[in-house]
Amino acid sequence: MSSPDPVLLDALAFHQKGDLAAAETRYRQVLDTAPDDANARHLLGRLYLDSGRPHEAAPLLRRAATLVESSAAPAHAVLFSGLGDAERALGHLDSARAAYERAVTLDPTQADPHAGLGLVMLLAGQPAAAVAAYETALTLRPDDVDGWNNLAYGYAAAGRIEDGIAACRKALALAPDHADATANMARLLATLGRWDEARAAYEVVAGHLERLVATAPDDAELLRRLAAASAAAGREDRALSVLNRVAALAPDDADTRLAIGRLHHGRHRAAEAENAYRQALALRPGHADTRTQLAALLLECERHDDVVALADGLGETSDPAHAGLLYILGAAETALEDMDAAIATLSRCLALRPDFAAAHYKRGAALAGAGRLAEAALDFAQAAELHPDEPTYLMELGNTLHQLGRITEAKVYFDLVMDKRPLVTWPAALQPSAFSVLLLNAPGAGNTPAEYLVGRDAYDAHFLALLSGRDPEPAAAQAGCDVVVNLISDPDKSAESLKMAADLIGRLDRPVINHPDRIAVTDRETIARLLADIPGCRVPRVARRTGSQLLSDGHATTGFAFPFLVRLAGSHGGDDFEKIEDRAALAAFVGRQPDQSYYLSDFVDCRSADGFVRKYRMIFVGDEILPYHLAIADQWKVHHYRTEMETTPWMQEEEKRFLADPGTVFGPAAMAALAEIRRIVGLEFFGIDCAVDGGGRVVVFEVNATMLIHGHNRALPYKDPHVAQIKRAFDALLARTAGL
Repeated sequence: MSSPDPVLLDALAFHQKGDLAAAETRYRQVLDTAPDDANARHLLGRLYLDSGRPHEAAPLLRRAATLVESSAAPAHAVLFSGLGDAERALGHLDSARAAYERAVTLDPTQADPHAGLGLVMLLAGQPAAAVAAYETALTLRPDDVDGWNNLAYGYAAAGRIEDGIAACRKALALAPDHADATANMARLLATLGRWDEARAAYEVVAGHLERLVATAPDDAELLRRLAAASAAAGREDRALSVLNRVAALAPDDADTRLAIGRLHHGRHRAAEAENAYRQALALRPGHADTRTQLAALLLECERHDDVVALADGLGETSDPAHAGLLYILGAAETALEDMDAAIATLSRCLALRPDFAAAHYKRGAALAGAGRLAEAALDFAQAAELHPDEPTYLMELGNTLHQLGRITEAKVYFDLVMDKRPLVTWPAALQPSAFSVLLLNAPGAGNTPAEYLVGRDAYDAHFLALLSGRDPEPAAAQAGCDVVVNLISDPDKSAESLKMAADLIGRLDRPVINHPDRIAVTDRETIARLLADIPGCRVPRVARRTGSQLLSDGHATTGFAFPFLVRLAGSHGGDDFEKIEDRAALAAFVGRQPDQSYYLSDFVDCRSADGFVRKYRMIFVGDEILPYHLAIADQWKVHHYRTEMETTPWMQEEEKRFLADPGTVFGPAAMAALAEIRRIVGLEFFGIDCAVDGGGRVVVFEVNATMLIHGHNRALPYKDPHVAQIKRAFDALLARTAGL
């Protein structure tokens, strides 16, 4: 391991902490004594560029590029990519393009220069080339949230608005709090007139429209635009007030009632939304968009019979506008376990829109539910062909082929999902690197998200995907490493991959973070048993059952009183996770996927005195227990991005207090319980989602290493320093483990 200039390392440390003034001083100190230090010029140029000072950045980066040109190596691709960023910021598109292309030549496996090239092509009015560059970048870094967002801009410029929305949704699936992607999707949805789906927009737009309305208070069109912008900015009450003014000005305007319904819908006010939608339908019977919105609301409320009734009378429609309603109807029929009806409905949907990938996927699921696996595989294959970047389609195709015994074919699709390249390297910001990290992951879901935690550091990061039947040791040897990080974190989905990882780690003989053997005992049932007796801790009982047991064995739920929670094994977040009130609901839920396994757990009512549920996320990094976020909601299933945290000041103030001092919530006994959880779990990096009950006990919801950490908090900027502290702790953990 090399020992770079300590002043330069010190500068980089300040740079990464966000103390740009201190970093600049030290970079300048290095350049005073070594004016042709390429690393110092590169990093100082990057600092200036990130600070919005491209005029100062460009000369530094140009000189650094000149210094390394004769001996340029793949690791220098990041320098030329930065130079491209600076030239682009100055409007020098030809120079920027040349720099990015040089970076791609040096190292075609780096995503940043491809992404930069995409932006240059977009600015140059060449959207097709921009899309190609962005798509290449995303094959190299498929979990790049900003990359998907930028691809959406490219699609939009190419006139592919639906593809742009799909790219935004991909970004939001990776980072639901990503403000830019949400705003971008709002703009694209606005292009299609689908304001209901746009959850954020710029406050400046609403302010501008308010000023225009002040000069024309009865202009219904301006008021509609103001309402849309206000809603997108999170000012739903203002939006409703404005729309009520529009309704008074134009009592026969069905679109206004539809917009009111969408606002209520977005705020989970089901009764008010349904009332507004039905008013809109009374004014304009049969309107496809209104019926689709109402159907979606009813589906969300699990009023599947009402969805069927609403769609009654569609007949053999030939209007593509009804494809969305047919898709929702098919989903409702699937939920009602009427697979034959669902298959027929989704076939009608696809006759109207053959390129509707989600409908192919949903019909495949219905066919699979009906036991028609061979036909299901054809639909999954069509969905994957239409959207090859959607891993769910590829994975479901692989899973179905595997069930059909077509193991070799299934492996092809698993390979396509996760392992087109055995080794992906993110070089250190400072070359040569201080040390090297090998990060192991697995195909499909079940990995610790690493995009925020890793990158632009003093170490090289090498990602290696483990696939059955393929020896990973040659690629691992090629990478070389001082420490191994096992990212495979879901024992339900990745048992075989965990065994492969354990075997590889045994052969590498390197220090390890999150050893696979420790991950293997973090399934929900085992964790609940291990933590059950911790003082100051309340751990709901958890039991794993197969779908067939739950559907046929009356004793399978012994010990669990209704209501209790049921979750599909291997699922996370709110997907495939419900509160079950009775045996009919259990049969309906499990009957959708009867061949899978499920976790049953006691339902603990965690409402505080004010009626809200509070879910806290803490991250364990080495010996530290660090706060990540607080999510407050008015219902039991709590996820930060589904709450009103971004628009409710008192919720934000409470989260600020928690982040600043977790002890305000977790008293000494609860903190001691958290420390004991850390000791028992035995992992170096993992997280907990939990509540605190009236007695001060920690109520455990989830403990594992799959927790998402991200830095996309522009709507909640007070979170940034606390998220950054988690990354610094992770970096320090890596360095200590590497022996530095």
